[in-house]
Formats: sequence, C-alpha cells, structure tokens
Amino acid sequence: NIGTMADNKSGDPLRTAFTKINDNFNELYAGLSSGNTVAKTGGVNLAGAVALDLTKSINKLTAGYYTLANGTEGQILRVVRQIGLQNSDITRIYVTNKCRIAGSEYTNNYIEPFVNGADVVTFIYTDDAWQSIGGQWD
Repeated sequence: NIGTMADNKSGDPLRTAFTKINDNFNELYAGLSSGNTVAKTGGVNLAGAVALDLTKSINKLTAGYYTLANGTEGQILRVVRQIGLQNSDITRIYVTNKCRIAGSEYTNNYIEPFVNGADVVTFIYTDDAWQSIGGQWD
C-alpha cells in the first residue's frame, strides 16, 4: 500500500513495505534457481513477433518485433533497415536465450538495432551467446 500522497502516513509502514519487497525478490530468486528466466519484454506480447531467419545471412527489417533464437558457433547474421524505415519507428529484436554485452552475459534481452541511425547491424554467435556490432541493448 503506497498511500494516497507522499509522506502522509496513509501507506504501509517501512518495515511492512520492505518485507513485501524482500518477498518479491525471494520469489524471483526462487524462480531463477529452478532454471527459469525472467524475460525483459517491456510488456510486449511476443506472440506476434517474427522470428529472424537464421538460414539467411541478411534479414531486412521493418518496424515491429522480432525474435532471435540460438545460432551455431561462428554464425554471422546481419539485419538491415528496410527502405523508408525511420529512426523513430520502433524495431526491437528479442534474443530468446543469451547475449553478451560488454563482456557480461544476459538472458532474454532485446536490442533496438536502428536507434543510432545505423542501417546495418551485425550479430555474431560465439560461446552460446549473440553479440552485436551496432544497435543499442536495453
């Protein structure tokens, strides 16, 4: 209970609030320790997302949501901006397993490939994780 206004004492006492926070973290940790992952989808329903074609070395993208499954060791995949796609058009690629960003591994993350004006983004699959040249990871 966060109350109706800041500091008006109508919400939970601090001890109760932090107990709830700890319970939330314990629930997340329990789920992760049983082999589950927490997807960073930003509330997006990925049921309509288009899977990138891993049999092609180049995929042309329009605005929308895409998924990127596991590749094969040493695989190189490029995505290119479809003609007419603007920087403001939302295009996201959700990596359905592992990605490596600045030397650290993450699961179920997404990248916005064209936010910085790039027309081509390269993905490389090594050691069971995708890495990218270009784009902006969340």
